[in-house]
Amino acid sequence: MELGEQIERKIQLYDYVFTLLLEEGSNNVIGTTVHMEGRLPADMTEDETKQAAIYQHELFSGKWDWVIQKERMITLPTHNILVTVTDPIYDGSIKYRGGTVTSTLKETCPYCQDTDCDFDCPEAMNNISGKDADVVAAASTMDIKLDKEDLESNRNYNFACEALESIVLGHAVAGVNIETAAYLEGLEAAIDAVANNF
Repeated sequence: MELGEQIERKIQLYDYVFTLLLEEGSNNVIGTTVHMEGRLPADMTEDETKQAAIYQHELFSGKWDWVIQKERMITLPTHNILVTVTDPIYDGSIKYRGGTVTSTLKETCPYCQDTDCDFDCPEAMNNISGKDADVVAAASTMDIKLDKEDLESNRNYNFACEALESIVLGHAVAGVNIETAAYLEGLEAAIDAVANNF
């Protein structure tokens, strides 16, 4: 069988650093070399060499495909949710992968027009503190009159949306396929539940 273009990638499993030869456009492992982090291959003990061989076998069998995947962006068809998953370092803990998530789920603060404000800018906080809504609105570029309960509800709604975003990101970095119809249906149900509670 003729192989396509090949690329090299480095991944880390615990203290083992693997240089992988991959078939471009896939996770197919063609070859590997390994060394311990901060050490040369010749410095590995017999037990370390045996463990490295186990990991190499697992790499060829596809067990670690979710680790091999390079940084990628996933766009979901609801609320412009964009998840970016970064290259992993698997150390046996839950911190083996990183990433970011953005969306249009959150409400925009009517005072500063910032979705990341969470209604805690000075103008909004003045209103939450119980000051006259008309006075606060006059300091804004818009004629907005929200009472204390409305602002607190909006803040809580945004916090709940941030929690949903974190859950989606957590699933993505753990290797869960967040693009399936079932996952998206469940996500929509969760978004509706948040909206109904605030």
